[in-house]
Amino acid sequence: MSLLSPVCRQGRLAFVDMEKIIINSYGESFTKFKSEGGLWYGRVMGGIAWPWEDKPGYAVILAEEYSPDRHRDWRMIDMIWEAEDDSLPDLLRKCRDAGKTNHVAYWWGDTTRASMMDMFNHLNRDWKKERIFLSPARQIESKDCGRYYLETAKDALKAEKTTLMILPGSILGGELKDMGFETVEKDIRQNPPLAALGYVLTYLKSTPIPTPYRRKQKGKTTWMSA
Repeated sequence: MSLLSPVCRQGRLAFVDMEKIIINSYGESFTKFKSEGGLWYGRVMGGIAWPWEDKPGYAVILAEEYSPDRHRDWRMIDMIWEAEDDSLPDLLRKCRDAGKTNHVAYWWGDTTRASMMDMFNHLNRDWKKERIFLSPARQIESKDCGRYYLETAKDALKAEKTTLMILPGSILGGELKDMGFETVEKDIRQNPPLAALGYVLTYLKSTPIPTPYRRKQKGKTTWMSA
């Protein structure tokens, strides 16, 4: 029996505009993106899972809504891209290109596997300005990280409060439908699609979007953008 019931979004997401938001007095900022449908997205990030034995590596990109509408108190997270490949160099090249096209700020992954990180760093050095910024996934060194990732996914797919929208016909959607109790007991790295989702989703769900910097001037507050 499947533990999750993924909901599919209609069509693919494309960005048509962007705006830089200042978040502190030092000028640090992030960029929000406007979709063809008029929604603004505050963060675009990806997850990368290394190949595991006979299973290909997998990567996914998620875009988080900038602010919810007045009818709900949670932000939607849209899956906008995925790829898998038996070859790690080829998978990373796909990530590099998709990251540039989709304005990915950061990627999240398992930085504890030395052999994979050696290959990643070797390729990444040659890409210079197009390099991938990979950060360690939340709780990646914990033996219970897989359970944490899957619980986060389960919470995001609750019928009464669906946060995560999956691309129709996607590899990830199929894995979510097939996930049973036995999946929870396995090393999450044995299922690259679920691992990659967990890496990026747990960051988005546990870390709030920065708020714009408010500059006070003669009794009024100005929200800063660039």
